Amino acid sequence: MSTETSLSSHITCPELICPKCKGELSQLSIRKGQCKTCDFQYPIQFGIPDLRYPVEQEPDASEQWKTDQLIADYETSSFEELVSTHVSMQDVEASEELIAIYKKYRSGQLERGSQLANMFLERLKTRFSLPDYHTALDLGCGSGAGLVTLSRKFIHVLAIEPQLNELILAKKFCEEQGLTNITFAQAYAQHLPFEESQFSFITAQNVLEHVFTVDEVLVEIERVLKDKGCFAADSRNRFDLFLPEPHVKLRWVGMFPRAWANSYVKWRIGIDYDFVHAHLLSYWDLRRGLSSAFQSRYEIVFPQVSAYNFPSQLDAVFKQLENIKFIARPLLTIFPSHLILAQKQNSA
Repeated sequence: MSTETSLSSHITCPELICPKCKGELSQLSIRKGQCKTCDFQYPIQFGIPDLRYPVEQEPDASEQWKTDQLIADYETSSFEELVSTHVSMQDVEASEELIAIYKKYRSGQLERGSQLANMFLERLKTRFSLPDYHTALDLGCGSGAGLVTLSRKFIHVLAIEPQLNELILAKKFCEEQGLTNITFAQAYAQHLPFEESQFSFITAQNVLEHVFTVDEVLVEIERVLKDKGCFAADSRNRFDLFLPEPHVKLRWVGMFPRAWANSYVKWRIGIDYDFVHAHLLSYWDLRRGLSSAFQSRYEIVFPQVSAYNFPSQLDAVFKQLENIKFIARPLLTIFPSHLILAQKQNSA
């Protein structure tokens, strides 16, 4: 038996627990489970437990129909075919151009997700060291873009996402990639269904701009990290002056008061901005939340723009700018995206 195999056999996967009271869960049937302490009920569909809290309800008929269709097509469809099915069932009438962008984004997720995951880990090494490569959590995993890299670097990977249909897509994607060390669960980042101090590494790709209570989420992330465990994420900047808003492809949406943004997007492209569930964060929003959760053990820096398919020569430029604080900080406030690197302090 190799050293790596021997090590893997002694490292257990973090257990899922009740998001409401942190009690032990029991599975009553293939369709239903319950907390042994507070009797919190949670449904199970396609082997994926729904541990969203405070949501405790069955999906409406429209959403259940979409889920049933994906499950029915799962065995006979490829990942890309399931993506097409998923797109065809959306309730909003989007332009053909927007639909094409969506499909292209999904079809290119292996390369994109791997580039970002590797960039997060490489940049993390320049600031903080991971305690080990035992357990990783992909926060808001979507359809699984970042899971290939995590699965190959960590012994156990847990992937959570609020939307069941996204998890079904992720499960198919990982199956096609031959990944077997990933556990999926429906959950909210504000109430993570894990005990304290479980994860060596937590990551979030293109997620924080969809979080409306980022301060709460960052505190939860810190809670479930091990001592010296690390968090890395990217976050599109609300006050980006250079690129269009990524979800609706319009410039300067974040410059509007949040109450006006929906009307502006509706006027320009005919869909509600609320539909994309975007809540882009500023540099100062991130600093406030990170300071509360991680005190001083965090940095907000320029990402490697080559991971977003920009010329790699620019990486060297921004690396130099990071060392010139009186230029870096003002530029970060208007830069398209922020890279967040943080480490939990040792409690000893």
